[in-house]
Amino acid sequence: MRESWIPQKRRIKILLLAANPTDSTRLRIDEEFRAIDRALRETKFRDYFEMEPHWAVRFSDLPGLLMRHQPNIVHFSGHGSNSNEIIVEDDTGKSHPISARALSNLFLRLKDNIRCVVLNACFSTSQAKAIAKHIDVVIGMSNAIGDQAAIQFSSAFYLALGYGRNLTTAFELGCTQIDLSNLNEQDTPQLLAQNRDPAKIIFVTTSSRDQVYFSEDTRVPLDAALYTEATVVAAPDKIFGRRDLMLTVGKALNDKKQVLLTGLGGIGKTALAGAIANQHIREDGGTVVWIRCGNEKAETLLEALVTQATTSGISIQEPEIKSVAGDAKIKAVREIITHSAITLIVFDDIRNGMTLREVQKAVPNNIQLLVTSRRHFPSLARIEVGDLAPEEALNLLSYYAGKQIDPKDPHALALCKTVGYHPYALEIAGAILNIDEKTPAQLLRRIGDTPHTFIFPDADFDEAHGRTEPSSIKTLLDDSFQALDDETALVFCAFGALFAPGATAALLSFCTERSLDSVETALDNLARRSLAKRRASTDYYSVHDLTFSYAREKFRQNATTYQTNVVAVENFVVAHAQDFAYLELDQPNILGAAKLASGESLLRIVSTLAIGGYPNAYSPSYFDAKGHTLEFLDRLDQAIEAAKQTDLTQFGTLHYLLCKQGGAYVDRGKLDKALEAYRLALDLAPTEGRRALTFAVCGRVLAMQGNFPEAEQFLEQGYAVATRKKDDNALAYVLQQQSFIAGELKKDYEAAQRFAVEAVETNRRLNNQIALGFSLINLGSAELDLAIEKALAHYQEALSLARLYENGDLLAFAMEAIGRDYHANFDFEHAQTCFVQAIDLYHRAGKVEAETKLRTLMFKYGYLEPGEAQPGESKQVFSIRGGGVL
Repeated sequence: MRESWIPQKRRIKILLLAANPTDSTRLRIDEEFRAIDRALRETKFRDYFEMEPHWAVRFSDLPGLLMRHQPNIVHFSGHGSNSNEIIVEDDTGKSHPISARALSNLFLRLKDNIRCVVLNACFSTSQAKAIAKHIDVVIGMSNAIGDQAAIQFSSAFYLALGYGRNLTTAFELGCTQIDLSNLNEQDTPQLLAQNRDPAKIIFVTTSSRDQVYFSEDTRVPLDAALYTEATVVAAPDKIFGRRDLMLTVGKALNDKKQVLLTGLGGIGKTALAGAIANQHIREDGGTVVWIRCGNEKAETLLEALVTQATTSGISIQEPEIKSVAGDAKIKAVREIITHSAITLIVFDDIRNGMTLREVQKAVPNNIQLLVTSRRHFPSLARIEVGDLAPEEALNLLSYYAGKQIDPKDPHALALCKTVGYHPYALEIAGAILNIDEKTPAQLLRRIGDTPHTFIFPDADFDEAHGRTEPSSIKTLLDDSFQALDDETALVFCAFGALFAPGATAALLSFCTERSLDSVETALDNLARRSLAKRRASTDYYSVHDLTFSYAREKFRQNATTYQTNVVAVENFVVAHAQDFAYLELDQPNILGAAKLASGESLLRIVSTLAIGGYPNAYSPSYFDAKGHTLEFLDRLDQAIEAAKQTDLTQFGTLHYLLCKQGGAYVDRGKLDKALEAYRLALDLAPTEGRRALTFAVCGRVLAMQGNFPEAEQFLEQGYAVATRKKDDNALAYVLQQQSFIAGELKKDYEAAQRFAVEAVETNRRLNNQIALGFSLINLGSAELDLAIEKALAHYQEALSLARLYENGDLLAFAMEAIGRDYHANFDFEHAQTCFVQAIDLYHRAGKVEAETKLRTLMFKYGYLEPGEAQPGESKQVFSIRGGGVL
């Protein structure tokens, strides 16, 4: 039997249970539920949460509600008794106590998808302890809790979950909110977890969206994610008959085979893989890495694998892959994955055989590998995903038509056959029946009148499988396109003029020269016809690969060049230079346009991304905030060559671009190339201050290479220029580099102290409080062996500055430094508290390398796993931040 899945948005279901018996004190439960709803509506991931409130809950209601909704979170709001009972209602509305034993048995038998239970009722800790035997995380109240405190806790708790925070952080923020409200009940809530670490449970997170983070200051916008919960985005809720295929794939994976799902575009390969991944998590408790590959290079995919092995702290090894290549890199990645918690890797839509061969080598034998592609790769166990069986095709057509179609309707059966029982074709056909209110007979006549046009070749699949017969949905797309009004058709064709199968409404507005409101209306029309789909919580719309090909054909019928769209992208980038969220979503289109651009158009696009503007540099830039990809570096190289042909000396454009190039090379461990870029930039510095900064960064790279004599010469020249010009900003930066090199690289703590003291004095003069904070950390690290009490005082001052100015980077670094100080003094409890806070801050800021290094240190010292602490090692931590960035 053949089936398909319908991809739909997965939601986190919250079952809200309220009980306020008539013989009890009245509670403001309605206000609490409103506060939860209001908090979630404000959050980034609001579309992923669904509330199911139930009022006046009776004891007899509980089993049915749990079975009907199968929630992820159960939240009870009501009364508790000082005899450790939860109070619900009986059939008359009066109080009915439920014992801890009864609650424990209830959740033992009906735990299903439940990950968290919140008992927002007085004296509920005993019940919480009983439930925690069966549910991962339970929150109870150790004492009586007032109405206002209960409301404040719930509001902050769900606000944090809606912004992608873990359960530990959400709980702590709930308690903090009570404290901020001056209610003096912040210690009443209690968090209980016997079987799982609540800090690792995140219902919706950035890793469920579209970013991968790699290295401390580099974010790689690749479509990849790590899942420890059965919420794989590609997996649909509604399934149509792929059960047998799931069993076949599951058996092959369990037999240690590396499996390839192959078939036509739109046939359901990704949906099938998503369902298998969710099943793997649900039934085997596995951890899944999902990477949508496309034509990405092997190096990018390898870095994505390392990122996912370390992002959630599941690897105990520090990634050492930036400075290695070839087989050495593959070996390093393989070692990291081996020591991680990953159990299944999915490479979705991989298109390059050489890339697959490289990344396949990095997958250890004990890790399951599932690949989807239209191509055939002989190194994998091939399982073909074919068309649907007739009865399942009809069910799928009915689903999208929004009504049950008579299974005996000959026209409906013929329609399914005509579109080849192809799932995506059936989706389009169903949308036409629904939106245009057509019957199967009417639609069949439309596409039956032009059978010769029913050809839409899938070149990749045909080439790999020798298939020659027509296999397309072109006629259905023709029918949908002809039904569009002029404005909607214009927006649809604009997709075909772009460089990736998707775009933000804002970019499409520039491409069509239409208002944003007009474009959004058109996109809503396209979404109703399944011609475009909106990405949750964004205004980014994607189109199916087949629809994208169709839109490109429409574009080519009316245009011979992409130049108009290159200009549109250029204008979009300039207009949104500081709107990094838009720039990140549209990176494939922006970089695609830059690749075709030349001269000033190319420079304007790349310079705006890299240095914040053109021809002048502005801070921060997209590059500073989001980092770079390999493709971005290619475009940066292209722009630098263009800048060399243009006289932009007075603006320093080429200087700034070369500095960004040097920084990227440092991130990737290519120090020779970094030094080459910085040396070129040195001769092009537009001011003496920039010249001093570039001297300093050249010195840092030389020191990283171990060439300390030449490094000191460059640093001394930078120091001389800065002091001669009385440029304290440049001087502070040079001193920061000198302190870092002396302390971190040379372990000369007396020299590090000397430089750090002067850096502190300089930053105090400048009143540059954030830079001062980093300088204080360097000073404290230098003094840790010399005067521990003074070191801690410097750390505490840096911590105060971080809190005062709400600077997350400085706060994380200060927390780590203080933790190391406590560790050196055998105060392991306070050390762990500081380390955990630093980890959370690094994670939220996407500082993967810093987070990974600290996690590795914590594992080594026994803070993450049972083990013997080893004081006296790696006490110092030096910063090169705080003096500005190049």
